Amino acid sequence: MATVHQIVGNAVSEWDDTTPFAWTMTETTGRKDDQRRETKDFDLSSLVKGYEESFLLALKTLLMARRKRILLSSIKSEESAVRSLLGKVQSRQMGDAKIARIDLSFLLTLRTMLEDVSIGNLHTLKRLFSDNRESPLFAPNLVPSDFPLKKPSKGWEGKKIDDVLAKALSRAACVEILRRSEDAYERGDIDIGHFAFLHLAFHIYCRPSSYRSLALDDLKIDVDPTTKIKTHFLLVFPRKSRVSNRSLKKTPYRLDSTVGELLEAQRIQVIKTWQHLVGNENIGKLALFPARPVGPDGQWSSPHARMYFGKPDDPSFRRDYLAPILKLQESITFDFNALRHTIGTQLAVAGCSAVTIAAVLKHASNATCQKYVDLTFQGLIDTLSDAMQPAFNAHFPVSETFRSKVDPVTPAKAIHSIELATGRRELTGECGKKNACQYAPIACYPCPRFVPCFDADHSVNLHLVEAEINKYESGGLPFRALANQFKDARRYILLVIAAANQYRDTVAQRKVNQ
Repeated sequence: MATVHQIVGNAVSEWDDTTPFAWTMTETTGRKDDQRRETKDFDLSSLVKGYEESFLLALKTLLMARRKRILLSSIKSEESAVRSLLGKVQSRQMGDAKIARIDLSFLLTLRTMLEDVSIGNLHTLKRLFSDNRESPLFAPNLVPSDFPLKKPSKGWEGKKIDDVLAKALSRAACVEILRRSEDAYERGDIDIGHFAFLHLAFHIYCRPSSYRSLALDDLKIDVDPTTKIKTHFLLVFPRKSRVSNRSLKKTPYRLDSTVGELLEAQRIQVIKTWQHLVGNENIGKLALFPARPVGPDGQWSSPHARMYFGKPDDPSFRRDYLAPILKLQESITFDFNALRHTIGTQLAVAGCSAVTIAAVLKHASNATCQKYVDLTFQGLIDTLSDAMQPAFNAHFPVSETFRSKVDPVTPAKAIHSIELATGRRELTGECGKKNACQYAPIACYPCPRFVPCFDADHSVNLHLVEAEINKYESGGLPFRALANQFKDARRYILLVIAAANQYRDTVAQRKVNQ
């Protein structure tokens, strides 16, 4: 028994010569100041019953060579897809004969079972052939048209739109997610890490890998020497699909005071809990959202976390941070893609182009974001079911557009806010009706007719609401209903602040692109 190593591109493949169909691929990724080892496991042993050894070795060689063209994570996805497809063909085999290669006979068998094979798996097999025609895995007389495919019943664009409609959150759902999480935090069912992460996810709409890579030093705080007011910034690697991490630079995000204070509290908690595992000079490298499980020795259980200052890998991050929040939501579907679909459609409704949406969501190309624009122009907003209509008609987290506080406004429709401490008066929005009601400005935020100013300071109303919450909570049980009403108002204001920040980014991006 011996361990075999093979270098392919930047990755090192490793397997035991007694089990050649199970192997790992490992490589070091990231920038020089943030490098980490990534390992993926592969196993074709389940196919031994139906396929020749030469077939499986050829498939293994092909998959390892794919590292010269695609990422390890993509190779793992291809391996899973092909293994699933080959396993289904294997289950249909009669007799003891084993398949030696993919030929016309194999593909004819595959055509008879299209209903049982996913669209993606069929396309993966054809892509492997197109990129590796010289491989002994494939018969030399095959051409791309021999490979069976199937399309979604509504077409590819229709499928993309269905994906958006299925995941985009209504404004009511967003507020309900925040309400349940806030209640759970007050009860102690979730901790500051979960609560801060949720508010951050509603604020910057990044991919999971961006949250996982955050360190304590990425949270920056500026204090005005005169007013002593804090301004929070977060330096984020905006991970993009099909873009090398080595070419990325940290992007500063300005945070509203609530999110900034939550992250500041989370940073304090991380230092208290984990500082004993690193030297004083490395405290700033600790993960802002560290892995949770620990071993008997008090160290992180995960080798990945021990190696990279507590930074979790993708499965543990979802288990430790997203899963506890999901448990609170009951029937509400919520994940990272749901937030990104929600803000993408919001920006399209507000009139932003696919280029601008791609800049905000940090997509590698604007082709993916075109579906949000297509969704808007196809008139689907007016024909959505009652269940989905709030996500687009009374869209997250505000109505259909923003305005600037420097734009002209009819006096009767103007929504002004007053800062109690200084008496400062500012235009924060416009009423979509003929006249602003007597309950403005606090009641405006849940109202679909409210057109907020993206460049106004909505934290004025946030502070007012928080003061009311403190007042009524100190009054005990008789005032609980009033306190809950103001808590709902606070959640709507937070959503508007987050959307206004994103819209400000789109305006700045459009100016850059002009």
